[in-house]
Amino acid sequence: MSKFIKPQQPKLPPPSPHKVYVGMPSYGNQINGGLFIKYNKMTDPLRRMQTFSQRFDFSGPTHAMNNLWVSALNARKILGVTHFLMWHSDIVPEDFFLDKMVDLMSMHKCGVLSCLAPLKNPTGMTSTALDESLEGSDPYWRPRRLTMHEMFERPGTWTAPNLLINTGLMLVDLRQPFVEKCWFYYDDVIGFDQDGKFVAQFAPEDWNFARLVNKNGGSCWVTREVRLEHHGGASFGNWQPFGSIKTDKIMPHENCVMLNRPKDENPKNE
Repeated sequence: MSKFIKPQQPKLPPPSPHKVYVGMPSYGNQINGGLFIKYNKMTDPLRRMQTFSQRFDFSGPTHAMNNLWVSALNARKILGVTHFLMWHSDIVPEDFFLDKMVDLMSMHKCGVLSCLAPLKNPTGMTSTALDESLEGSDPYWRPRRLTMHEMFERPGTWTAPNLLINTGLMLVDLRQPFVEKCWFYYDDVIGFDQDGKFVAQFAPEDWNFARLVNKNGGSCWVTREVRLEHHGGASFGNWQPFGSIKTDKIMPHENCVMLNRPKDENPKNE
């Protein structure tokens, strides 16, 4: 009579100490189809990293982002969440990108880690910037943006005290104290150019979020070590330098150099 041998169960690694709240803002339920595939490949199952996901569909992007943000902040006590991932509906990253982002964040001790995303055009311009004047501009409204060429002249992952980042694929360590002093908001103004004509200008939510992080003791980092594609009329990847623009400059249609800001400056950052 043969003896039954009970098969041994494979020994699993211990669960990851990281729990990530994934927030996906959208409008009109427009989501790139590739995102659904990558949603199931955020993290290697053997990492045993727990994730919680929420999508907020609304016509006002900052309202959607802030609702996802406060849900993540509240989930720290309820679910033991340690990180928040902002994931825009037009960003399609590589497989197991979340594992790589968490590892990079731990290695560099980042407060916020943003993945480099080129704009959806062939110029090679990005929305990653340095909060400094460009050709005499007011940096609050028109900082110096970095191009794909310039990003490949820098390390794969880096930081600077005046770094302004993109929120398209962004990981935040919710265990750091600065997070309760940050949120997403646009800022708009009407002023005059050097010819006396009215001009409108705005500061986007991702740069303003980075300013609040930098002001309140956090550190913003950007990486190109996580591959992604930014989808629009065409797809633009972040894994090689490209583009018709080598370095940022004030274009003829940008009437912001002589822009007059209101006397109260920007009360949100005071």
